Amino acid sequence: MLLEGQVHNKPRGGPLQVQEGREGRATALGVIPGGSGNGFAMSLGIPWDLDQAVGLVKEGRVREIDTGVICGRYFFSTAGCGFDAHLSRKYNEGGLSKKLRGLVPYFPIAMVEFFRYRVEPVVIRTGLATIKAAPFLLTAANTERYGGGAIIAPGAVPDDGLLDVCIISDAGVLNAPSIAARLFSGKIDRFKGFERVRTDTVEISGRDSTVLHADGEPFEWTGDVSISVLPKSLGVLVPA
Repeated sequence: MLLEGQVHNKPRGGPLQVQEGREGRATALGVIPGGSGNGFAMSLGIPWDLDQAVGLVKEGRVREIDTGVICGRYFFSTAGCGFDAHLSRKYNEGGLSKKLRGLVPYFPIAMVEFFRYRVEPVVIRTGLATIKAAPFLLTAANTERYGGGAIIAPGAVPDDGLLDVCIISDAGVLNAPSIAARLFSGKIDRFKGFERVRTDTVEISGRDSTVLHADGEPFEWTGDVSISVLPKSLGVLVPA
């Protein structure tokens, strides 16, 4: 079993048994919610209690879920290249987050970085549409959640073979409280600047920024961003 924070940001060919074909699967991933946000565990209903989480080895069932791939890296909840990626990098760099892990440092860092962050125009190509936007948030979601209870893609299903590409524009100072409230209440899809496309492939071009994130783990990438999905490629222990 792995702590949630150890599950994510694995390169393709890494130690997790992600199957890029349906044959030969013999293992399942057990997750103990021990990360800073635990969004993956929350989305799959995995209990936070240690004994209950470990107990899934005997009492749980295996659910086959999709795996997202962003520029060669696996993700299981969300990946992106907007403010969420910027915030992930600042969180990892920050002195406060090095002293105090968990969600608490995110809030003061987010408030400061909100005023520093500058959106940039991009072109988003999916199998269904071409979208030109200057998004504040640009997230490909396999599950509903970021960490800490924030819901970026209400209704996202982790085993439907699709990613929910969520775009939030018009995130000015006056809209910031509404965006935050709707993220944590599960109603972000009612925000007027929210747009969503469900697709199995995404190509993003035109970026100047070099930071991306896979499940909240930032990494550097130059050039166009390619995101895809491997349907039902990972078995995870979940409550029966």
